[in-house]
Amino acid sequence: MSSTPEQTFVALTQQSGQIATTEVESVYNKLNPIKAESLLGQWKGGSFDTGHPAHQALTTISWQGKTFHGLDNVDPIDVLKDEERLREVKFRDVVSTAMIYDNHPIIDHFR
Repeated sequence: MSSTPEQTFVALTQQSGQIATTEVESVYNKLNPIKAESLLGQWKGGSFDTGHPAHQALTTISWQGKTFHGLDNVDPIDVLKDEERLREVKFRDVVSTAMIYDNHPIIDHFR
């Protein structure tokens, strides 16, 4: 039986140890785009260990997740006290919701 991209993504989140960036990208690219409004609320966070330094940084600060109070009111990481926005952004030829940080060179893409 074939699994959906969503099921495959969940399975990746349950793996321990390092995972290849290409494996995460392959699944991510198959996920459907989402509307910003569907992200409103509190979300538990997670990070794939692809060897990127951001994974260790999030682990070090005990990052718990994100809270989307509104399209223009986001708590991305408790230690960052900046302005963030939810916007529709084209990424890998798909328009979906992204969180744009005002004072950091970071864009979180969601599907």
